[in-house]
Amino acid sequence: MAAVDCGFALVYTVYKLTRLVDLGLGLPLIPDHPECSSLVTMPWVFSVTSPALAVLLICLGLTLPAVVYPLSQARRRRWEAQSFEALGTLCLDLSTAMPEIVLTAADEVQDSWSDSDFLLQRRVIEFSDGSLALRAYRPCAVQEPAQDAFGTGTEECAAAVEAAVVKAALAGLKTGRVADDVAPPAAGAASRKDLRAATEWLLLVADTYVNRVGRVRDDGRPELVGA
Repeated sequence: MAAVDCGFALVYTVYKLTRLVDLGLGLPLIPDHPECSSLVTMPWVFSVTSPALAVLLICLGLTLPAVVYPLSQARRRRWEAQSFEALGTLCLDLSTAMPEIVLTAADEVQDSWSDSDFLLQRRVIEFSDGSLALRAYRPCAVQEPAQDAFGTGTEECAAAVEAAVVKAALAGLKTGRVADDVAPPAAGAASRKDLRAATEWLLLVADTYVNRVGRVRDDGRPELVGA
């Protein structure tokens, strides 16, 4: 209401200034009679059209944020919920192998739409904790062939390599086979500080983990599907 009052005060101020200029210079900006042939003629532009347009723009300025903000929040929550689901297989394998990384009991999570920001952040943190726990099991013997197969030039390539290393590390953890030569973390992984950047990276890793990295052979190396 205060913003509307300010808007009308601004329109009234513009009208008074126009009236003063009209009286001082003798310009027919504001007519002294009610006749109006067109809203785009010079007198009526200042007396009727401009104030009406100003009020319309003020109303649009006041209502547009109230419409846009809920829409943007709904889009954000939808993306968070979809990302939470897409990370399910990868995070399930990590939490099954290392139950200690789970921050919240599974039966406490009822609906990924209810608090999508919290749930997605929880999965990102669990992956980070799981990666730290797997450090000793990350084999260079898998990372180097994966780099040859997937490449190293893009973030998608780096994510594919990371997926292969994670799957091999999980297999090593299960059998108790520590890596002879530990593979370093993926380049740039530590620099992804905000939730969206970290999630977008993990989505690439999870997609390759599910669709392009097959079972781990007896020698500890996963099959690279479609590489």
